[in-house]
Amino acid sequence: MSMSGKKVLVVDDEVYVIELLESTLKASGYEVIVALDGREALTKAVAESPDIISLDINMPGMNGFAVCQELKARPETKRIPIIMLSALVREADAARGLALGAALYIKKPWQMDKYVAAIKRVLGESPISQPG
Repeated sequence: MSMSGKKVLVVDDEVYVIELLESTLKASGYEVIVALDGREALTKAVAESPDIISLDINMPGMNGFAVCQELKARPETKRIPIIMLSALVREADAARGLALGAALYIKKPWQMDKYVAAIKRVLGESPISQPG
């Protein structure tokens, strides 16, 4: 069990991105579930009930916008916060992601510390570690 006990579903079609995010999130105390495409993301979101989803947009088949829309339409997944992580940097793309229900839209390239802080913020956890 992770330190935070929170599960993050990481969705990206680039294996190196998955590996980077997975190792960083695990080091930050999260349990990580991975999906390499949109269909797998939908299946795992229902099966695993993650606390938050980190979602890429540019993927073959079903893109992140379609995945977000589908997740927000389903009663069992509509309350799961989604952070979109994308190489699409136009404001229109960010606005579309947020309009579809994403909690945050982070443009690639991103800084890992800011990414983890964003995950913590969306989950309502303090991004500042508490003395223990």
